[in-house]
Amino acid sequence: MKENDETIDSAPEPHPQPTVKTRSTEDEQTKRFDAPINYELLRVHAQGGLGRVWVAKDTNLHREVAIKELLPNRILQPESRRRFMLEAQVTGQLTHPHIVPVYQLGENSKTGTPYYAMRLIQGETLRKAIANARKSPGGMSIVEYRRLLAAFVSVCNALAYAHTRGVVHRDLKTENVVLGEFGEVLVIDWGLAKVAGQEDDPVPPVEVSKTVSSAETQQGTIMGTPIYMAPEQAAGDIDHINSRTDVFGLGAILFEILTGVPPHKSAPPRELVRVVAAEPCRTAREVDAGVPAALDAICRKATMFEPDDRYPLATDLAHDIELWLAGEPVSAYREPWKTRAWRWARRHRTLVTTSAALLIASVIGLSLNTWLVGKEQQKTAQALVRAQKNFDSARAAVDQMLHEVAEIDLQDVPKMERPRRELFQKALAFYQQFASDSPNDPELRVDVAEAHEKVGDIAGKLGEWSSACNAYGQSIQILSSLPKTFPRREKLEPAFRLARVHDSLGEALRMTGDLAGAEIEFRLASEQISSSEISETHRLLEQARVGYNLGLLMLENGRLAESETSLQGSILSSKRLLELGSTDAKHRQGLARAFINLGIVKRGLEQFEESESYYGQAIQLLTKMLSDSPDDQEYRHELATARISLGNLLLKQNADLLLKQKREQNADLLLKQKREHDADLLLKQKREHDAEAALRDSLRELELLVEEFPHTPTYLEELANATNGLGKLLRDTKQDKEAERVFRNADALFDKLLVVEPNIPEHESLAALTKNNLAVLLHEKGELQQSRQLYEAARILQEKALSAAPQHQQRRSSLKSHMLRLADVYIDLKLHREAHDIARELQSFDWIHSDDVCRAAKLIARTIPLVQTDESLSTNQQNAEAAMRRIESLDLLEKAVANGFSDRKELDDESYAALQSESRFQELLQTLQKSTD
Repeated sequence: MKENDETIDSAPEPHPQPTVKTRSTEDEQTKRFDAPINYELLRVHAQGGLGRVWVAKDTNLHREVAIKELLPNRILQPESRRRFMLEAQVTGQLTHPHIVPVYQLGENSKTGTPYYAMRLIQGETLRKAIANARKSPGGMSIVEYRRLLAAFVSVCNALAYAHTRGVVHRDLKTENVVLGEFGEVLVIDWGLAKVAGQEDDPVPPVEVSKTVSSAETQQGTIMGTPIYMAPEQAAGDIDHINSRTDVFGLGAILFEILTGVPPHKSAPPRELVRVVAAEPCRTAREVDAGVPAALDAICRKATMFEPDDRYPLATDLAHDIELWLAGEPVSAYREPWKTRAWRWARRHRTLVTTSAALLIASVIGLSLNTWLVGKEQQKTAQALVRAQKNFDSARAAVDQMLHEVAEIDLQDVPKMERPRRELFQKALAFYQQFASDSPNDPELRVDVAEAHEKVGDIAGKLGEWSSACNAYGQSIQILSSLPKTFPRREKLEPAFRLARVHDSLGEALRMTGDLAGAEIEFRLASEQISSSEISETHRLLEQARVGYNLGLLMLENGRLAESETSLQGSILSSKRLLELGSTDAKHRQGLARAFINLGIVKRGLEQFEESESYYGQAIQLLTKMLSDSPDDQEYRHELATARISLGNLLLKQNADLLLKQKREQNADLLLKQKREHDADLLLKQKREHDAEAALRDSLRELELLVEEFPHTPTYLEELANATNGLGKLLRDTKQDKEAERVFRNADALFDKLLVVEPNIPEHESLAALTKNNLAVLLHEKGELQQSRQLYEAARILQEKALSAAPQHQQRRSSLKSHMLRLADVYIDLKLHREAHDIARELQSFDWIHSDDVCRAAKLIARTIPLVQTDESLSTNQQNAEAAMRRIESLDLLEKAVANGFSDRKELDDESYAALQSESRFQELLQTLQKSTD
């Protein structure tokens, strides 16, 4: 919805500033506003266009608080009243260290004036802190500079939290950040907040007052402060105002920290709004050339004109600032080679390994020889030949070192990751130096491309997938610029090399959560293979690899049919390689992995017999491989994985059988189908036995692997997974006591994994599912507090995992499940507010369906009886809150029906008892009944 940019409120609310009052004036105002119970008004603290803030004494807790009231001349204005209440409710619901806590919301019994009590803020605004720091002799000190940037990181974190709760601030500026005397950082003034699922009330067009500053908050169809405003805000494009709008506001705050002024040039409000909506803002270095280049780049990225070009999350912006403060490279800025070299040299004053010493000697010798070439090339050809031989020797030494380091398995050599990474970085510097000296030498450019590829490979092994993406991207850029003919080694032409690197980049992107980008790279790799003039062996090798990776990606995307096609292609290529006489065990191992994943696909397509067959083929192949190489840890791991998959499949089939039996509860039907039922029971028992055997075999093997290779996270992950799978089997077979013990073991294993290898989204998601499984058992046992803690931990982990890949369907579904189960526990604990909060958060998701909307309505309906028995509320408050929740629940049910919900029987559930007497509910029942008839 695009709004007219001419409509800006003529009565804005500037940031409250301390106001000096005479005693008589204060007395007069105090009379007009009766203090709420338990509070004694002391003095006026500040006043803006919408509200007035009092300093008051809490007579119960003997502390000073702030009480904000709506101004008398605003009480009869519905929009002002709504905005005031929204500010109180939003701020009250955002429980975060950097957001002002609200203690109470109420209404004056005599005047009807709404008010809310909150923490009294003592400190100065960020704007004032910046101004004071710049007034110091010699300008802002480095200590003050870093202090303000650290405070800015806190602001980013507060906004990131608000965004997860579906709240967009819309009025971020330095005046709305307060710094306390003891390091407190608080984001204030949430009166213009936009809450997901709530539309802004329409506001009549108004004119801009000539007295209004462009630095003051504007209210109306266009909301915010023009001089800090994002383009989509200035354009009145309400439908596109989201968390990235706040990222722009954060960038505007950063801009002022760096330069002392806001990002937009000052101008009359109407003119400024038009400029902001149409033109990108200036950069920090345009205002102050002394701003560090990296910080300028971060600020530019945060304040990009197009929202999609900004940081996706406020935490991403905060992370880049934290990297800069730590002296590390940032994602928004590619540092010059000299800066990177200086940083490395500053940190490492001694050589890390003998191999590093060899490499440095090679680089020094190479630089010397390059200089000698320059001096001698006009004297004799013999000198040039000697220099070339020296270069070849240096390169051979570096290549040998790279090969040896790459072959070392550092999984079980603690703290060796950094030395190996540093060696590769030095090797890259080696090649880059010669690339700059000989830019037209195709052979050398191939070497540089290969060095980038090697850096990407090692970064991937170390889990640094963003670095891997950068390295692969540089390799692709070089290879794409090569001529079609050049001196080739290994008879590999650019098209094949490109295919290999595109495939590697696709895998790196998949690991970062960029599934769309990964698919593009895999398909580019496939195209490059088709256009390459290479041997059949090379072609089959790369087709098997790309087909497997694309199939795995499609599986993660839930595109099962496409996944099956890709994996089948990978299997055909691998089988053909073996038919041609390949003795490389990796080809057989790749084939086994493809079998396992195709089994997963077939399970998802509910083709269970075929799924079981593919798992069986994988187990048979890996068993043979392990018999040939009994000490190979990878084969042992793959075999354990295949057995886990088979065990889980059998569990799935059992679950389906249990569901079928539950549907056959009619006694006559059971008698009629007794033979079939008995056969099913025997099959169920056999599957349970086979599943338990497969899982226990996997556990034994994985426990040995973890014992032998304690620093290999993959084995720990698989052991945790297998333990969780066994727990599910024991739970399904009603062995609850043993299931609880096994689930606790699985939970402890995942906790250990999250410490050994932190910040891996897949691990976080699996750990969340295990905590959920244990919580279910404890909830059924009535251990509510333990169950609550586990569900809350599961939710946090799943939210974090989902933030890394927001489109991941399984994680979305799991997160909803954790939240709904947590809400059940809250209701059992009579914590109706917490349950109500979850219902509201579910509504804020942009990916819920009509059934989910109905679940949220049901959850709110279940809280109504708890509200009516809440002794902390007066009878009037109980009745008012219950009435509001009835309306909210009915609104959601109507929304669900409008969006396609049609299950009439669902509304017969006793959970909706609190709505039965409502005419709107009865009308919904009739509507659904008619659609059923």
